[in-house]
Amino acid sequence: MKILILAEYIRRMPWSSSAWAGELARGLSARGHEVTIACDGLDDPAALEGLGLRVRRPVRTVRGSDPIGFQRWAFAMRKRMSDHASISLTPWCAGDVWIRLDADSTAAIFRSLRANRPLTALLELAHCPWILAALNAEARAVRTAGPVRQLRFAANAAEDESHALLFASRLPRPDEAQVLLWRARVREALGINPSREVLLLSAMEVDAPALEAFLAGVARLRRRGPGISPVVLAASRRSYSVSRAAARAGCEPGTVRHIGSTARIECALAACDAAVVPGPDRGASAGARFLADALRTGRPVLAHRKAPGASLLEPAHFGTAPLGLLTDAGTAENWAALLETAFSDGWIARAQRAARDAGPALSIDGLLDRLERHLVRRR
Repeated sequence: MKILILAEYIRRMPWSSSAWAGELARGLSARGHEVTIACDGLDDPAALEGLGLRVRRPVRTVRGSDPIGFQRWAFAMRKRMSDHASISLTPWCAGDVWIRLDADSTAAIFRSLRANRPLTALLELAHCPWILAALNAEARAVRTAGPVRQLRFAANAAEDESHALLFASRLPRPDEAQVLLWRARVREALGINPSREVLLLSAMEVDAPALEAFLAGVARLRRRGPGISPVVLAASRRSYSVSRAAARAGCEPGTVRHIGSTARIECALAACDAAVVPGPDRGASAGARFLADALRTGRPVLAHRKAPGASLLEPAHFGTAPLGLLTDAGTAENWAALLETAFSDGWIARAQRAARDAGPALSIDGLLDRLERHLVRRR
């Protein structure tokens, strides 16, 4: 099959969603497909060496977005390569499969307004003057998509195969000896007792109220004194905001440790007992990818039921073995009760075994299998 992959700007950073363009292209090419990547620009052409590559603006920088111009070029590329099945990773142009991995521009603006940060929204407009053009491009893409189904990381993947096909992790599956080694090294580096309960928190795109409610649940559990005193490792680019939320939630000093945006998330996952996605993220897929990475590494997940990817924890996907626990309300009391359940009666050990068993289905190979079937039906 001939396949065209559309992306806007491809970053060098391994945690960037745009890295999926190269990952999908290499995987599909290895399966014998003729793959071409068409993008507006990229950090490092050498990273895609050996793959078919068409770049609209080879000298553009990450901040040089031109949504309308790129959209016209992408539409023309699809028309010129009409014999190719297409996968779009950009909200500005549809494909036969349209995987919108990042938040759209509307979400980027309105999430600031919803969080009562109008000044932030205004600064975002000033910092990214192309956002208004992006809004126009996204609206036009939706209007011209025709029968193309937008595929998003959503909470209802168990009920919708087109959403379920998206869930995958780019992490290699480590063996248990490697996990134990990472666990020991990370805990030693952070000064955490080997027997202490540790949670890895996804705080990249979560709204402040959901984050604070979870941290208040941790503080409440520690004050109850049932012998459970978890440490929270926070994966976030906003360490100051997370620290403020922890203080407001009543967390004692040392309860929350910051690990920032790490490229070695598998090491942090190995160091923890379970991962946490505390609420619906703000239109992006960060929470869903984090959830898939956690299960891939053999770590169960505690999540808000509306978090993207939360349906992976439902029995409909992997049977009755527990992969995680879900909360509907997401209040401090709910989280305290959920955490108490997780760290009682051997639940963590059972859930880690179930997560390891589910790991192979969340591999890139599993995703490619599902994508191939979907592309054949779309063609």
